[in-house]
This record gives sequence, C-alpha cells and structure tokens, in this order.
Amino acid sequence: MGNYDLFSLNDENIRDFDVITTNPPWGVHFSKGDKEKLKTLYPQIKSFESFSYFLKKSIDLLNDKGVISFILPESILNVKIHKDIRKIILRNTQIKNIFYLDRVFKNVFTPVIRLDITKEKKSQKIKIIKEEKEVYDINQSAWENNQDFIFNIHASSIDTDIINKVYSTNHTNLTNNADWALGIVTGNNKKYIFTEKHKGFEPIYRGQDVKKFVLKKPTNYILFTPKKFQQVAPIEKYRAKEKLIYKFISKKLVFAYDNKQRLTLNSANIVIPKLKDYPIKVIAGLFNSSLYQFIFQKKFSSIKVLRSHIEQMPLPFWSEKTFEEICFLVDGIIQGENNFKRLDNYIFKQFNFSEKEIKHITNFLE
Repeated sequence: MGNYDLFSLNDENIRDFDVITTNPPWGVHFSKGDKEKLKTLYPQIKSFESFSYFLKKSIDLLNDKGVISFILPESILNVKIHKDIRKIILRNTQIKNIFYLDRVFKNVFTPVIRLDITKEKKSQKIKIIKEEKEVYDINQSAWENNQDFIFNIHASSIDTDIINKVYSTNHTNLTNNADWALGIVTGNNKKYIFTEKHKGFEPIYRGQDVKKFVLKKPTNYILFTPKKFQQVAPIEKYRAKEKLIYKFISKKLVFAYDNKQRLTLNSANIVIPKLKDYPIKVIAGLFNSSLYQFIFQKKFSSIKVLRSHIEQMPLPFWSEKTFEEICFLVDGIIQGENNFKRLDNYIFKQFNFSEKEIKHITNFLE
C-alpha cells in the first residue's frame, strides 16, 4: 500500500493507486507551523481547507485513469474560498459523477455530496444524481468558464440554456458599482432593542421584516447611539437617499426599497447602487422577479445571499421606456397593488422567453 502523509516530500512522483475513496476530514485547524509547511508543499491551495489538501494529494498519488471517490461538504461546489481546488479538479481530472446526498450525517447541518473523478482529461459529460430520481448530464467545460470555477450542479442543460440567454443580453452588474453595508450589531439586543417606541427612538428592521419591495410594519425600536454598539456601518449608508435592504439568511432573493433612511440589524443588509441612469427600482424589480429567483437558486443554491452572488446578477441595458414601465409596476407594488405577475411577465417578455421556458421556470419555483 505505502505510507503517505500530507507533509511527505518523498512520494510526489509515485503513481500507484487505482482507487482512492474516503470521507476526508473537513475544517481541520492546522497549527501555524503546519500552515507554513502546507504553503510550501501546496502553493496552489490558498484556503487551508483540509479536504482540499487530501484531494490534491490523492490526485498526485493516483495512476493515470485511476478513480477517486470522496464524501465532501456541498460548500466545495460553490463557496469562493474553494475555487483553488475546483480549478485543480477541472484542469487535471474528469469529473464522472456528483451525487447530491443532502444532510446525511447526524449533527452535521451542511448538505453533503459524493464526488467521483478520474485521472484523465476527456471531453465527457458529468452525471448529476439528486435524490436518486433526478438525473441529468452537464458538460465539464461549461464550469471552466464559471466565475470562481463554480460547480453549479443544480442547473441542468435546460436551466443553463435559460441562464445563458439572460447573460448573453448586453448587461452590467453591481461589481464596483455599488456601496454595501452590514446591518447594525448592537452586541446586546436585549439592552438596546425595544418593542415599544420611546422618545428619541426609531424603527429598526430585521431580516424577517424584509419583504419583496417593502418592509413590514415596524415591531422593534432603537435609540441610535452608534458609539455604544459593537458594529456599525458608516452612518451615511443607513441614511442614503435611496437604498435596497435585503434578507441575508434566505434561499431566495428578497429586496425592499427604502427612501426613508431606515436602520437595519445585521440579518438585513444594505446595497446602494451607483449606476448612472439605471434606476434603483428597476434593480429591485429584477432581483425580486421569478426569473432572478430561478437564476439565483440554480447558480448558487445557497441559504445565504452573499454580496458576491448579488454582484454576479446581470442588469440588462434596456431602453428608457422599458425602465419606466418596470418602475411603474414596482411603484404600484410598493403602494399595495398586486403587480407581481405583470412584472414577471414583462421581464420574461424583454428576454423573449418562450411559453415552454417560462413554464419551466415557474414550475421549478412552485
């Protein structure tokens, strides 16, 4: 068999394994000394994630055409910090299968996958197996073009065609085009948050208070004394003339429009778009639409809405007339009109989606 370890310098040219299969350790806390050794031995791995080192070592020890099968956290597929090992996998192996196993370990809350790869580079399709009943194939080459080499296993070829149709439209995004702010961390909500409004207090909103386009009626109040709190963004971010407040812990995109300079707690974050001639209400309309829910869930499948996710969402360069119509529909929703379906249909129309494509999107969201 042989005796190998992560720190060995003597086996880097050995190729004597046909099959390597394991559930490697996840999230090991390496000592400072071990980290220095790992930086030297595995300069491609920047994350210091233990399962990434085990994968890289296994690929090095594998015979040509040998097979690796690892049980891994779902985070390897799409979390930015793991782009290093995803790049290594894509450049040096052929992914054969990815089994989405969901939550299978007791007291482990992260979903789990099984990754099967072979030590060869062929232009073959990856088989995705979810819950033993949903099976589809994906071209590995498509993932090589993804930002951060994301393995978006939740997008079938049909899903990918729909997403590509949106991204092929001339567009911009919020990367370097917005200000961002976290909600307030008081350090002691029991001390600073009240359910009744007192003199000098103002409403403060949690993630659960954020709905599409609007905030719920306030139920919490705070005396805004920034120096007393644990973490506060620059005050001008909260007091911006217009901003979007979004739910941070969520499987869906949920953005409220705010022009009343409201405060938020850290479960409700803030984005202030800075795109000239691109109305903030158009951005709210897009991000809250069924189409963008579909894109978000298929591309990221995350229970957190991260800044990096939002920055990747496309903002099409449409006509001023189109922007005006979307703003009109969004204004109606803010004022209590039930324009959600009209807004969805109008956005679908701008991308020239067929009835079949629209049905595919809406069936998934149901």
